[in-house]
Amino acid sequence: MERIGNNLAKKQPAILILADFSDGSWHAIDFAMRFLYTPESTLFILQTFQNPNFGQLMVRNIIPRLKKITKYELNVLRTKVLRHFKIKAKQIKLLSFNGELVSILQNKLNLKYTYDIVIGTNSSFADSNTMQNLYVTKIINYSNSPLFILPQMFEQKEGKKILLVANPFKRLSLQVKDRILSICEKTNSELDILFVIEKDSQEIGKEEKAFFEKCFEGIKYTINYTKNTSVSKGIKNYVKNNYKDLIIIEKNQPEENP
Repeated sequence: MERIGNNLAKKQPAILILADFSDGSWHAIDFAMRFLYTPESTLFILQTFQNPNFGQLMVRNIIPRLKKITKYELNVLRTKVLRHFKIKAKQIKLLSFNGELVSILQNKLNLKYTYDIVIGTNSSFADSNTMQNLYVTKIINYSNSPLFILPQMFEQKEGKKILLVANPFKRLSLQVKDRILSICEKTNSELDILFVIEKDSQEIGKEEKAFFEKCFEGIKYTINYTKNTSVSKGIKNYVKNNYKDLIIIEKNQPEENP
């Protein structure tokens, strides 16, 4: 398993798959390898585990067993990646941690990499949806890296429903812009840009809108606005009646409480 350090070397491109989300892990990997991966990329696959907490009733430490299961599942995913995609084994790094996912994302990532974080949220277990929604909400609110969230398998068909959630008062990173243009061109899809702003924030001016219009010249797009107390709540309300095949969230969102 890969050890994560905090080496301040020159930034290198990396994809981080969050494999805590049941069936969605392979959906995330498949999307990342087809749309985000380059020969220079390192593919990290991260899975966490924790001892179940049932108060004083939980007296048995099952961490060693959970650790063993997690490592097995990660190795299965690595084998599947090598079987389906052209990538060197040394470019795949498996990360297994005992702890809470958001805390690990904040404190354990190797700073020499620039990450695209990919999450596939599909699950065969209906009763896991509430917990997954809680995890995704925390990740959205605290992550400083670009997020790519897939509710289902992202098949390479035309006319995908793609949502970019961006901060109109921050410049869109070149990393995210290039990713979006490439995905939209490969799938001949229209981009839906959503600005989520706080209820008491300043109004969006012509200059902010013009910046995004210039970024996406050459593809079809729409721009929409919503005001809410947090980015995650704004997204949740917006997608209730607007299903999306892919949600992309820019890394420059301000930090918020879940």
